[in-house]
Amino acid sequence: MYTEQNDSLHLNKTHNFTEVDNFSTGGIYRISYIFSNYYLWVIFAFGFPGNLATVLTICCMRHLKVSFVLYVAILAISDNLAIFIKILYYQLLLNKVPIGAAGCRLLEFLGNFLVTFSPWILVMMAVERLIAVRYPFQVHFLSCLSNKKAFLAVAIVGAIIAVICAPVLWTSTFDNEGRCTKENTTLYRALQLTVVSLYAFLPFIILTVCNFLIAQEIRTSFRLRNSFTSIYNLAFNRRFCDVQRQIMLMLLTSTVMFCLLHFPICLFLLTNHYWDVEEYSASWSVKYLCHQIVYMLSDSNHAINFYLYFFSSRKFRSHFKQMLTGCSLCCCSR
Repeated sequence: MYTEQNDSLHLNKTHNFTEVDNFSTGGIYRISYIFSNYYLWVIFAFGFPGNLATVLTICCMRHLKVSFVLYVAILAISDNLAIFIKILYYQLLLNKVPIGAAGCRLLEFLGNFLVTFSPWILVMMAVERLIAVRYPFQVHFLSCLSNKKAFLAVAIVGAIIAVICAPVLWTSTFDNEGRCTKENTTLYRALQLTVVSLYAFLPFIILTVCNFLIAQEIRTSFRLRNSFTSIYNLAFNRRFCDVQRQIMLMLLTSTVMFCLLHFPICLFLLTNHYWDVEEYSASWSVKYLCHQIVYMLSDSNHAINFYLYFFSSRKFRSHFKQMLTGCSLCCCSR
């Protein structure tokens, strides 16, 4: 992903508006230029404080002892790091800072790892929820894994993604024009296909299927649970179902939005190699604009989760307000 966007960055650095204005595409190119240079700052302005607020709010929810809370915290940290690394990478290149081959390799590895790792945390959350609603009597309905096991699972997934992204550490170079480039070798093409699949296609497919299955199973699971619950445990069951409902709302809103925002980039990547355009033609400007828009939408996934949690979950709103009013000190001391 970083390589394709780096090519667009190079366009902004090497071509001015005068060249493009010789064609009937100047207006579209100007819009694309604005998207390319400023959209990450907008995402940073909304996403960084939002993800930080999520982490602080989760500190007040540790008493729930649910692996879902751990996933949410790790996702917020990963999203913030992804935003920071991406802005740092492109600002260094835009300002022609000689970061060298080592800088290219490190930043591209961290960037590819983080933007790939975040969707797979969502996948783990969705798969665990699906198992919980599909087999409500075989596993704990709120959490299939303890926090320790969930953390271990996240670490294993992260290690696998790091190994897959590792080849960029020896394939990326820094050329005389201030760009991070790679030789078009078989290893590079295989790496690019693998990372794109892990980043876009596989999470999109898995989350779409999980959301569909969860929606089908959740009514049946709640009905079975309620029918086998003793009347003496009615108060506990209501509280139990309320917590479960809040978790499901947070999960479904975040995963549905992920699928909606990721669908355009999946479609673009599938058609990119078949969409041949002549440089500086009208089609070239349209494709360049589409390129910027789909990446802006996919990168927005790193910024919106806090706002989705806030508007979808009453319990999350309550803990967030407690954190703002200073009650978080009491919560975090537990």
